[in-house]
Amino acid sequence: MGLGGGIVAGFVALTYAYAYLAMHPARKHLTSSPENLGFDFEDISFRTFDGLLLKGWLIPTTIPKPVGIIILCHGYTTNRQEMLPYAVWLRAAGFTTLSFDFRSMGESEGNMSSVGYHETEDLRAAVDYLASTPELSGLPIGVLGISLGGAVAIMTAARDSRICAVVADAPYASLHDAIGDRSRLFLGPLGPAGALMVRWWTRKWLPVAHRKVAPHEEIAAIAPRAVMLIQGTWDLTAPWRKSRAMYEKAGEPKSLWLLPRSLHARCLRDQPEEYARRVIAFFSDNLNSGV
Repeated sequence: MGLGGGIVAGFVALTYAYAYLAMHPARKHLTSSPENLGFDFEDISFRTFDGLLLKGWLIPTTIPKPVGIIILCHGYTTNRQEMLPYAVWLRAAGFTTLSFDFRSMGESEGNMSSVGYHETEDLRAAVDYLASTPELSGLPIGVLGISLGGAVAIMTAARDSRICAVVADAPYASLHDAIGDRSRLFLGPLGPAGALMVRWWTRKWLPVAHRKVAPHEEIAAIAPRAVMLIQGTWDLTAPWRKSRAMYEKAGEPKSLWLLPRSLHARCLRDQPEEYARRVIAFFSDNLNSGV
């Protein structure tokens, strides 16, 4: 094999490794819990349509009568611990929160991530859990998702009217686009070729075309329930122009908040007080109206 053939073989091997690791991410274990914050909470678990046991936390609000329940959906390759900072101010504002680990992440069962396709059923299983719990079943449900969690929140809400309002922070527009954006970020000028190869490899594990895992094609179905999109303008993983395009497709009521110079899923860190204020106001205004 000549030099050129070796380079090509190396590139193919690199894209296979990237695709495999994308679908089989290293599991990040929990290092903190609501107990570290001094919160009352309950360890919960529920099963998905395909029999996987998902683990989560239910954190009650501090007020006697909850305003509603917010399901918190973490980002790609992380776990429910990522959502603890969001639970802090939602809890204080009167919302009970449920956070859980997506399949193959955190403490949940599974050995493969579908990066959004099956994860919609993970979120639906969380909604089923709330519906089957008598003391919680009458409360309106909202979802706040980050990155992968934001994409999953949009797609699930579009299919399940039990979700009354959605906040999606840095969601991808489609899995096809997400692979392309990440490939350009990590491979530079070789990004388009890399994305082509990664898409080809991942079809070995994903039972559907990447273009069909597409929040931007489903977001309009959320209306007349409310959706809020949050995006940093320096986000290279999920470019802000794609969130603006999703916003244009969404029906009313809808909201778009673009944060100058914020990177991927860093908006809460960059403007914590304003972020909390806007999200609390959004859920307070729209949660009950979505029932």
